[in-house]
Amino acid sequence: MTQALPPLVLIVDDDPDFVHLLAAALALKGAVTESTTSAFGLVNRAAGSASQRRPDVVVLDCGLPALSGTSALSLLAKNAKAAEIPVLLVSASPVVDCEASTSSHPRARFWAKDGHFNALAETVLAQARRTHDE
Repeated sequence: MTQALPPLVLIVDDDPDFVHLLAAALALKGAVTESTTSAFGLVNRAAGSASQRRPDVVVLDCGLPALSGTSALSLLAKNAKAAEIPVLLVSASPVVDCEASTSSHPRARFWAKDGHFNALAETVLAQARRTHDE
């Protein structure tokens, strides 16, 4: 009998404190995390390769420099394999209208960065479980 792998969450955010706190909350709930500060290469990472496990869910910051989270979300939606991965688009800024951009991706949701890391971790893991169940 093989044991199921723990959920893999890819956190794409340039705020090291946010990444650290979310990764810690997810680890306490049994998830494995990877993180990066840039959305460049995200489509290839989400699509996966023979040598690399695909993430079960991506947490993507809207306000990334260079390639914004909203632009990256549109690119993910255009790749059939990457579009299968649930994405939680997050933002601490009320100025950035991220919530409306979730309509560009079939499995995207918005979450305001409000400091409730346990609630965010539960939402992330619920998305990961749906991915495993499909």
